[in-house]
Amino acid sequence: MTRAKKGQYRLRAFKRWKRDGSPRQWLRKFDLFNRSSHTKRVPNCVFRSLPSVRAAFLSAIWDTDGFIHSEMKYVGIALCNKALVSDIARLWLLSGVEGRIVYKPSKCNGKTFDSWLWFCAKSEGVKKCREILNLRSVKREKALDKISKDTGFKS
Repeated sequence: MTRAKKGQYRLRAFKRWKRDGSPRQWLRKFDLFNRSSHTKRVPNCVFRSLPSVRAAFLSAIWDTDGFIHSEMKYVGIALCNKALVSDIARLWLLSGVEGRIVYKPSKCNGKTFDSWLWFCAKSEGVKKCREILNLRSVKREKALDKISKDTGFKS
């Protein structure tokens, strides 16, 4: 992977990838080729997949971009792409978890940019998130265990 312009990357295919299919073919298959953080979406096949596949997808997203707020007792994700946040909210609804989406301007390196936050603060929703998410980070697992055992906000 090489950097093309600020915020954009290019994949270079190597000969060994020709055997298994190039990354470009894989990205095209799931409509992710030439997408940026502002244009990515959850592939339609994920919505139609088994609950275990959706759970794995949500776990992967939470491992990279999601967070667990231990003090306020909620789980959430904040991204610059409102459509992607809506897709993630839809995946959670398919899994039986209700949440809210709110606009949340964020700052990075002194610059303000648009951001949308999906979060679930209802105690039964947080407990359901705990059942679904299989996180790689031990620290995040412990935080999620802690808030799912606490009563959290009243629904």
